[in-house]
Amino acid sequence: MNVFSGELKYCRPGTEAALERHAAQCSDRAAAALEPFFAPYEEFAPALLCLRAMVGFMGVTLVLTATPAYQRLFMAQGWTAVAQLRGAPGGAAALDAPFMELMRGSFHVVPYQMPGGSNDYAFIYFGFARAVGEDVRTIVKDKITWDWGFGTGLQFSETWQHARYLVSFNDAPAAEAVLKKIQTVQEPNVVLAYLRDVAAMKSDRAKWIVTQFATDTRGTDNGISGVPFIPLRDEVAAILANW
Repeated sequence: MNVFSGELKYCRPGTEAALERHAAQCSDRAAAALEPFFAPYEEFAPALLCLRAMVGFMGVTLVLTATPAYQRLFMAQGWTAVAQLRGAPGGAAALDAPFMELMRGSFHVVPYQMPGGSNDYAFIYFGFARAVGEDVRTIVKDKITWDWGFGTGLQFSETWQHARYLVSFNDAPAAEAVLKKIQTVQEPNVVLAYLRDVAAMKSDRAKWIVTQFATDTRGTDNGISGVPFIPLRDEVAAILANW
């Protein structure tokens, strides 16, 4: 019996049966079958302890051959569970050492396997790694295809997601590459989006990147009719003030 089976009592009916049937497969079909159990049921989202139990169950049964779609579901829901439990009163107690070790260990069970085409796999992968405190730099080092020619879809760029993850560790070459990319952007609103995304890393190198635009006078448009443009430098000042 899976060690998380007893905790599935907090979940909707049928959850344990679905996990018992599909979790060991770690396939695209299994991901499609299990995803509905993470969605609202009778207008209510799964209880936090249920979410933890489902993710834990999947973590125990995770295997090397898990498909990218299954791995993505596990990582996305694991990220959600950790974030919500940290933010809930008393929730941090549920993030005990064995559970967090299981979450971190998942990166050593299934390899990094970025699917082809436009997708958010890298965004989920690096976001989950940061959430559970696992350093995956060595794991992905030789598996990233660097391509700085992406557009504004930051969430779907493997290059951007990897680079900003490296920036969170104050990686100087990555920070310089990120800055160079942002400096090629002409639209101030897009520049601001890039800077806010970088600022989320909360590292010294991230702050250095944002600071490079502290005197930029280009006007950003908040989209509200009649409201004058706000200089990018003012938006940067606001980011730095809340660092």
